[in-house]
Order: sequence, then structure tokens, then C-alpha cells
Amino acid sequence: MFKKAANFPFAILSLPIFFILHVCNEYSGLLDYKIIVVFLLYYCLLSIALLGIGFLLYRSVQKAGVWATFLLLIFYFFGYLHDLLKSSSVTNVLARYAIILP
Repeated sequence: MFKKAANFPFAILSLPIFFILHVCNEYSGLLDYKIIVVFLLYYCLLSIALLGIGFLLYRSVQKAGVWATFLLLIFYFFGYLHDLLKSSSVTNVLARYAIILP
């Protein structure tokens, strides 16, 4: 039983939890707990769905976990990285969607 649990990619569940806790910390007292729980469930289901799709593609839990984690990192941190690129005058040209998205 523990051998199967050791192979599960827990990063796909820790990313949504980290993201929700970060948002709760940043907007402390402004968010209703019902909204927090709904978004946490939504993001965890999204993560598990990506893991399932990755498993259908790669037939390996580890490879599917790496694929799903990569997609989730893009999903969660794209806005922050885009704002970071826009804030600097040197990288402002690189912040255009025509350059980032392809």
C-alpha cells in the first residue's frame, strides 16, 4: 500500500493548496470561506483531471505527474511572470503576448 502511495505525484495536489493559501494570505479577511473551499476543490479536480489525461497519454504515473505539474505551473504562475516581465523596461518588449504565447 505504501509503495503505491510513494509513486503518486503529490506535487499536483500541493500546487493548488499552495496557490489557495497564498491568495488567502494576501487577501486575508476579504474572502469568504465558501469561495475558498469551492476554488480549492475546483483546482484539485483540475489537477487530478490533468493527471488522468497525462496517464492516458503516457501510460506512466510519474510521466503524467511531470506533465500535469508543468501545465499547472504555467496555469498558476503565468500572470505573475507576465506582470514581472512588464514591470521592467528591459524585458517590456518580451512581455507582449505575441512573443510569450507561441
